[in-house]
Amino acid sequence: MFNVKNISGSTRNALSNVNWLLLEKVISMPLSLALSIIVARYLGPSKLGEYNYILALVAIIAPLSILGLRSVVTRELVNHPSDESKVMGTALVGRLSGVFITVLIYICLIFVIEIEHPFWLLVIAFAQMLSCFTIVDFWLQAKSQAKVAVVVRLSVLLLMSLGKLIIVWRDYGLAMLIYLYALEFLLVAVGYSIAYSKRGGDTRLECDVAYLKQLLGQSKWLVLSGMAAVIYLKVDVVMLRHLVDESEAGIYSVASQLSEVWYFIPTIVVTSFFPILLKAKKKDEAEYQRNLQKLNDFLLLIAVLIVCVVMIFAPMLIKLYGVAFSKAAIILKIHILAGIFIFMRALLSKWLIMEHLLKYSLVTQASGAILNIILNLFLIPKFQGVGAAYATLVSYAAASYFALFLSKDTRPMAYVMTRSFYFPLRWLHSKR
Repeated sequence: MFNVKNISGSTRNALSNVNWLLLEKVISMPLSLALSIIVARYLGPSKLGEYNYILALVAIIAPLSILGLRSVVTRELVNHPSDESKVMGTALVGRLSGVFITVLIYICLIFVIEIEHPFWLLVIAFAQMLSCFTIVDFWLQAKSQAKVAVVVRLSVLLLMSLGKLIIVWRDYGLAMLIYLYALEFLLVAVGYSIAYSKRGGDTRLECDVAYLKQLLGQSKWLVLSGMAAVIYLKVDVVMLRHLVDESEAGIYSVASQLSEVWYFIPTIVVTSFFPILLKAKKKDEAEYQRNLQKLNDFLLLIAVLIVCVVMIFAPMLIKLYGVAFSKAAIILKIHILAGIFIFMRALLSKWLIMEHLLKYSLVTQASGAILNIILNLFLIPKFQGVGAAYATLVSYAAASYFALFLSKDTRPMAYVMTRSFYFPLRWLHSKR
């Protein structure tokens, strides 16, 4: 972790946030990994595939409930702290509207696609209405109070983990795992509500309709791009379930879960340094560009290290899940390579917000989603999970890096990423 004792000011706060968020993952990662192994061995490939199929459908629709307000609200709270009651109240109404829309979509899905257990999807849909309380997380980000959010999330995680162990031990079945997943929304909502009250959050919330329209106007690109991002993250499981079977979807989900478990790192780093980048951009463009390059270099370096470690230990990791999931090892080795572009994508997303280029967030994410679906249609029937992994890798590379060269507006960030690829040579040159 970072040593923040000899650092002062906003950088110290950001690093302190990183420390807390990393501490959360140090605790949650091994716990979640152990539970995923227990649940996978308990359910087997077929039932695990059905379980993750339901969760994938939920994840694809979920960005609509957020309405792209996450970073926009944080930015507003940082830039206009005196308007906290208006920002929070307006954001809450916006989130409630988004959640209502997602519930309607879930209901429509039941009649449009084949779902073996539609009631499970409805349970999660209505539970997700409580996700509107996650606006408190945006508020804590702006206040650099990651510690509070970590305590809330870890408390819920421990309770959920205990619940999963009981379900497996007592053999309550897949349905109880779905209901437990729905219960998590309630516990998180209660935790965030208490945190907001105890930390002095302004409870005299007010909604400004004109201001809401303004926020939604800024975030509309993020809503669609968020959906596109999740589509090409989760659509593989959905398509494998329909084009092959539940078992193949279950095997793939194990590999993708082990690959995606690292994606919290760029989110933590970029979220913590986002306020610093905003302030640097307002004060000194040169410092802003230096910070941007250093942060991207750091993200790429961490991504490459993780890729190397996972590729070496992939067979050993998959063995923990049992012989039934052995095919997931080769899938994991391919899928983990996409992490290189995922890590840099985290910073790209924030850069597009800072540069007021949100439409490109949608353009790049949508192009990746469409490419992933097309590749899946060709590759899954022939190569099954392995084909889906290659589709993920190619679509992420195209959407998060190569597509940036197509517009003069996004080319500056493409150059930042390219310089990061040459980081070893740049470092050696600077030492001469």
